[in-house]
Amino acid sequence: MSKELKKKEEWNWTPEEAFREIDTMIEDFKKNFMMPWLPMKAKAWNQLMKAPRVDLNDLGDHYEAFIEVPGVEKEVVQVHMTKTSLEVSAEAEEEKEEKSLLVRERNHQEIYRRITFPEEIIPEEAEARVANGLLTVTVPKKHKLEERHKVEVK
Repeated sequence: MSKELKKKEEWNWTPEEAFREIDTMIEDFKKNFMMPWLPMKAKAWNQLMKAPRVDLNDLGDHYEAFIEVPGVEKEVVQVHMTKTSLEVSAEAEEEKEEKSLLVRERNHQEIYRRITFPEEIIPEEAEARVANGLLTVTVPKKHKLEERHKVEVK
């Protein structure tokens, strides 16, 4: 084993110093990496970073989508559908009033996600429910009528 590998730098930081260093590193990352390489508007970047995770299952005659909406009440969740897509959006803000509070990092949450289905659906028959931070949307597929073709018998 080389002497270089045996040497270890010891960090004698207090927790406050460590968190301050992490904050500095994150800010440096944002300035030097994200902004020059991704010429997006701030709102577009924030929406990209806050897109909820989705699972989409094909269950034969219908689709079932699971969208993460942690900390969001069902009253603020909006679901819109077309014959080929599902759009989910929500906006929530945590309000806590504490007189002794010195610093507040507000929890303002905006969620937006659009999912395109591989086949046409029947949006009028969709069902949605929120439980334990998970939005479940179930929507039936639109079955295409089979065309009949006459075959000439020879």
